[in-house]
Amino acid sequence: MAEVTLVNPPLDEACRRLMPVPGIPIGLCQLAASLRLRGHKVALVDCQALDLDPQAGVEQILSLGSRYVGFTGNSLNIDSAAQMAGMCQAKGLKTILGGVHVTAKPTETMFNYPQFDLALMGEGDVRLPDLIEALERGKPIASVPGAVYRDNGNINEIPRGAFVRDLDELPLPAWDLLPDFAQYYQPPARWEIPRPSAILVTSRGCPLPCVFCNKSVFGRQRRFHSPRHIINMIRHLISEHGIKHIAFEDDTLVINKHHVEQLCRGLSESKLGITWSCRVKSDLLHPDLPAFMKRAGCCQVTMTHLSGSQRILDALNTKMTVEDIEEALGLLQKSGIKVLGQFVVGGFEESEETMRESASLIQQVPFDDVDIQFFNPLPGCEAHETASLFGRFEQDSKSTHTHFVPKDLSLKQLTQGREMLWKAHYLKPAVFFSCLTRRERWPDAVQAIRSLTLRK
Repeated sequence: MAEVTLVNPPLDEACRRLMPVPGIPIGLCQLAASLRLRGHKVALVDCQALDLDPQAGVEQILSLGSRYVGFTGNSLNIDSAAQMAGMCQAKGLKTILGGVHVTAKPTETMFNYPQFDLALMGEGDVRLPDLIEALERGKPIASVPGAVYRDNGNINEIPRGAFVRDLDELPLPAWDLLPDFAQYYQPPARWEIPRPSAILVTSRGCPLPCVFCNKSVFGRQRRFHSPRHIINMIRHLISEHGIKHIAFEDDTLVINKHHVEQLCRGLSESKLGITWSCRVKSDLLHPDLPAFMKRAGCCQVTMTHLSGSQRILDALNTKMTVEDIEEALGLLQKSGIKVLGQFVVGGFEESEETMRESASLIQQVPFDDVDIQFFNPLPGCEAHETASLFGRFEQDSKSTHTHFVPKDLSLKQLTQGREMLWKAHYLKPAVFFSCLTRRERWPDAVQAIRSLTLRK
């Protein structure tokens, strides 16, 4: 039996401002469960939820006494992961990296970050236990599919092997290793969903052609947990953690109408007494689904990767139209489901004109809430490979955060455009009045008032 600590590294200050509410590290919980199943002792340190800086995170890791430390790393926290790994290396711990960043660029990542002794590409559910056991038994690292390691100054990549085909064969995620759900993982109060809540990801793989999607970890083939397994996971979360709301974080939950109908039927028949929310790509929403979803407890949907400009939707290869967005919004709200519109600014071919089109759409259609994000073509997605054709990357002078800036815009114009979209929503009389009259939405009222003072 080995002792392993899994780590969710901290984000830098700029990223924390953009994502102030930490998400449940469901991937690490799944890895922990797979390690436990093979007889290993596992701990989990979530620096983002506990608000630990790298030094404090390492102090907690060292207090646990594990020999192996596994870090999940994406392009937003890879630097902090490496900083922590270096401190752990200095204390004699074996450091292992996994996640989307090293999967997308394995050799480059290991070259740039010598603080990691080893890495794993792709799905780690089976491979991380294999790697730990190879290390414990002195077996060659080359025997582990997906391993990345150094040998005589060279960096070697072992082919990844097959994806996990039957997701139901995986153990239930080790949610018990996380700090208290109600205290550390709750969504913004303005979302008006029951608490405590939990995140579930019930599928893997995405066949869609959007240029911003990283398919390096889970591939293109869609794989689902069965509705029966999903409901068993929810029962466990209710009984063990008192969960009252489930947020399905699948990017394309509604891509398979039959699957969603079966899931909704199971949720209705099980009478679990919870509400749930999910993400929806507008063009994939079948007209019959919203009513099914509402009867099964769906209270909120996030419509993702939106723009009011058809030019931007086409440039990002979303296969959506502005009409799809308006139609999906109408169907969902007619069924009594609240809709959060997740808009993106700074996509390929973005201009002041296209940002005004997005602001106009927000003004004209009744989103219950909006979220405005900067387009960020990360390593592993098609957009990252072609980004130089459409713009450049610039570092924000006020932080270490890097933004993609389209050719026709400056970073200042991009930032002002994002503020314009916020203003388009929060200065609607009904929205603004709602923000003023409900205490939990006062920060949104401040955002709206602040937008009035923007310099043109």
